[in-house]
Amino acid sequence: MIPKECKRLAEVDFPIAVVSRHSAREKSIRHGHPSTLHLWWARRPLAACRAVLLGLLLPDPCDPQCPEDFKNKARELLPKVQGKVGAKDEDLRQALLKFIGDFSNWDLSSNQTYLETGRGLVKAAHPGETPLVVDPFAGGGSIPLEALRLGCETFASDLNPVACLILKVMLEDIPRQGPELADELRRVGKEIKEAAEKELKQFYPDDPYDMISKEPNLLNVSDEMREEITKVLGQVTQYDRQLQQGAERFSAEYVKEIRIKLVPQSGGGIKTYHRDIQTTKKDEKEEEKVKQYVLLESI
Repeated sequence: MIPKECKRLAEVDFPIAVVSRHSAREKSIRHGHPSTLHLWWARRPLAACRAVLLGLLLPDPCDPQCPEDFKNKARELLPKVQGKVGAKDEDLRQALLKFIGDFSNWDLSSNQTYLETGRGLVKAAHPGETPLVVDPFAGGGSIPLEALRLGCETFASDLNPVACLILKVMLEDIPRQGPELADELRRVGKEIKEAAEKELKQFYPDDPYDMISKEPNLLNVSDEMREEITKVLGQVTQYDRQLQQGAERFSAEYVKEIRIKLVPQSGGGIKTYHRDIQTTKKDEKEEEKVKQYVLLESI
C-alpha cells in the first residue's frame, strides 16, 4: 500500500500537453463514444479523466517512500507498451508519464494491452484492496467510467435525475447486458412507436421518410437521392395541407392525383416536376443527361 507520506505522481509531474491534445480531439469522435448516449452539459473528456486518475492512483517512483514492489512491477509491465525502462527512478517516472499520455488516446482506450498494463499498475500500487473512486456529482459519468476502466470500484451519484439515468445505463446496464440490451431497446422502441402511431396518426400527416420506405420503386435508391426525395415530399405535404386548409391528415388519394417526377441532374441534386406547381421545364439537352428517374404514382 502507498504510504501517506509518499507523493502521488500527479503532485510532481503530468503530461498535460499530450493529454490536452487527445482531449481536444475527443470532441470530434462520435462512433462508440459515451457522449452519443445522451447529451450532457459540460461533459468532461474521458482522456483527461483517465490520465488524472492514473496520476492520482500511482505513486511517484522518485519519492523515498515509494514501495519497491511497485517499482519492480512497473518495470515489468511498462515494456509491453513501450521500450525498456531505465534503471534510475527518474527513468521510471518518465516512463509512467509517457504511458499516461499515450493511454489518454481514444484509439488506445480499449486496447487490451494498455488496459492490462493500466490495471496492473493500479493493482501494484494498491495490492491490499481495490481503490474506491467516489464522485458525488458525476453528471455524464466520465470519472466513474474511467475508474471502472482502470479496474477500480466506483460510486457515482447526482442530484439531476437525467444524470442518474445516464449513469445507471452507462455504468450498470451496458456492462451487465452487453449487445443484448441494444436489441431489447430496439424491440421495445418499435412497439412504442407502433402504438403511438396507431393512436396519434389521425392528428399528423404521414412521415415523408416512411412514405419512401414503403414505395417499392425506391428500394434501391441511393441515400443522397433518398434525402432529396424526403425534402420534396415534405414540401408536397406542406403544399397539400395548405390546399386542404386544415385537413385532418395527408391525403393519399391527392398524391395519386398530383403525380411527382424526380429527375437526377448530372451536376448534382434533382429537379421536381409537379403537375400543379410545376416551375421548370425539361429541354432536350437536360433529357440526355438523365440517367435514372423515380416516378411516384402512388404512396
